[in-house]
Amino acid sequence: MRRRVIVAAWRSWDSPPPQNRAPALDEALEGIDQLAQRWSCGERESQAMHPLEAIRLLHDGAVLGGSGPIPTPDDLLKFDECFVQSSHREKSVINIWYTTSGSADQKAKRLGISRATLYVEWKRTLSYFRGWLRAHGLDI
Repeated sequence: MRRRVIVAAWRSWDSPPPQNRAPALDEALEGIDQLAQRWSCGERESQAMHPLEAIRLLHDGAVLGGSGPIPTPDDLLKFDECFVQSSHREKSVINIWYTTSGSADQKAKRLGISRATLYVEWKRTLSYFRGWLRAHGLDI
């Protein structure tokens, strides 16, 4: 009897997930989600190199410098413009969702809403950003 339960549990675990589950995010919003993720990493990518890291690289024979800072892509500049012009509510959702760590429950608590409402607000905010960007010439 015990063997049958273990085999049944293993088979149900090993089977693929049902195909009728809805994706976490609509396909139409996947592009704007990826752009928001890139945007949220932009500040960290543009920070200056730590001096000790520069010394280590120079010691290893690296040539530092170059032609100046790497320009920010236009789509990130447009996203940033939308962020600056958006309401406090949209800014809060984008900041909490993309720049803070923690579970969805923790992020919802920071915003003072339920977890279910967080997902609704996240998708609504992405839709707003997508519409704004499309209206300003960036088709995402």
